[in-house]
Parts: sequence; structure tokens; C-alpha cells
Amino acid sequence: MASVLKVDKLDPQSGTALEIGTSGDTISIGGTNLDLGDSKKIRLGASQDLEIYHDASNSYIHDTGTGYLLIKGSQVVGIQDANGNAMITATAGTDVKLYYDNSQKFATVTGGATVTGVCTATSFAGNGSALTGLTPGITEYDQWRITADAAQTGSGRTVLTANWERSDTNFEVIGSGMSESSGIFTFPSTGKWLVQSGQMWSSYDGSSNYAHVYVYHEIQNTTDDSSYGRIARSVSSNSNAAAEYYQNGYVSTMIDITDVSNDKVCISAYRANGLTWKGSSSAQDTGVSFMKLGDT
Repeated sequence: MASVLKVDKLDPQSGTALEIGTSGDTISIGGTNLDLGDSKKIRLGASQDLEIYHDASNSYIHDTGTGYLLIKGSQVVGIQDANGNAMITATAGTDVKLYYDNSQKFATVTGGATVTGVCTATSFAGNGSALTGLTPGITEYDQWRITADAAQTGSGRTVLTANWERSDTNFEVIGSGMSESSGIFTFPSTGKWLVQSGQMWSSYDGSSNYAHVYVYHEIQNTTDDSSYGRIARSVSSNSNAAAEYYQNGYVSTMIDITDVSNDKVCISAYRANGLTWKGSSSAQDTGVSFMKLGDT
């Protein structure tokens, strides 16, 4: 068994090197403290590869040799501030946690890492194809059109109720899409939706050409699956009745759908004289599109 040397008082403030004992000896300091002045070092190892010291400003644990600087703990290794607040904790066999102002922000887990709060980066590597749990930017988009001309005689308001189809020309629905019945459109899910309608019309109603002081292009909605009212409109006009003239209108609005059973929309027009809405089975002459922008 190695011998034990006892030193009851050690005062190396002068900086003079003091060697006690030989290889294999244990040094026991019986006093309360081991005090060293600024920049005086405790040096460990055959070549003094590990140094512990404090200068006038900072404290250091300095490994100057080869290999790792290892800090080992049987359960938890932690770094705290002067007030005992956690900064880093590493638990044997499980996780490493990082803290901001004693609040955990990052933790390693079995499958990767968990970030609490906002993660900001200046750049990312990879294409993100392996990411899960993300909501894509557009989850629902649908487009409909009327496939045949719809002549309207006289003045007044008319809802476009017939010949609707989902567009199939260079288009594919995103999500589950809208439902349509007699011109009434039902939403597949709640949320904030952008509704856009483009309407093309001619001054000919099937028998005569008419001048039009106004033609209002409208989006109507209901919140009780019964009573409809205008929520958006635009206007176009035609002052010449000498020949068949063509005009178009565009209207859009955002609507918050909170009840898919009762919140619905339709497309209508309010006119001064007879006209014909132009339809097509190969182009979006008169139609409507629906895009979900976000949750309600």
C-alpha cells in the first residue's frame, strides 16, 4: 500500500515549486483550502499535460496533451451558472439537454433531437423528402367550370346551377376537393378559403343583342344551408347593342368556413338585360376555384 504524506499547511503564493512525496504516494491536505494566486497552476500528468488555474479575468481547465479531455459522472454531468441554474445536463445512457436562462430548449432523444421553441437557420442541406409531421403549403385546391353556354333572358339575378364539372384540362385536384350540387358548393373541411370566379359573357341572349349598363359577377354564401347573400362582386358593362360583344368579369374573396354542413357558396350574376354565359368543356371560360389558405 502506498504511503500517505500529510501536509497541514501549503502556501505556494511565492510561486516556488514544491514537490511532496514520490510516485505512488497520496498527499492529504489537512487544512480547509488550497489557495493559489492568479495564474498559479495545478499541473497534473508526467508532462504536466492538464492545468487548472485562474488568471485575473477567467478560470481554465486546460488540456495541453494528446487524447480527450473527459469529464465522467456515474449518473448526471451538469454545468450550471453561479446561481445554480442549469445550462447543460447530460444523463448517462439517455439524453443531453441545453438550457436558455434555466429553460430547456434542446434535448437529444432516441430518434434524433427535440427543439422547444423556434429553430432558426441561415440555410438547410438536403431536399426535405424524409421529413415527417409537416403540413404542406397547399392542402386543398379545386377548380370547376360550366361546360355549355347558359342563356339568360331579361334582367335580374341568376345562380349558375347547371352544367358544372371539375376541370380536367391540365388540372388535377389537390386534396379531397369540393362537392357540387345544382351550383351549390360544399367545402371538404373547415378553414380559411380563397374563392375566385371568372365569368365570360356575350351580349346575345339567344334571340337578340342587348346593351348592358351593368353586369354584376357575384359570389354568394350561406351559413345555415338555406339563406344566401352576396359576399363579393365585380362589375362589367357593354354599351353597344348593334352586334354580339363579349365581356368578362373576375371576383374573389376569402371566407372562413367553420361548419361544412351549413357554410356553402354559389356563383351568381345580376344583370340589366339578357345575356349568355359562355361555357366550355376544354377551357375555363366561366368557372370558380377554391384554395384552402389555412386553418380556421
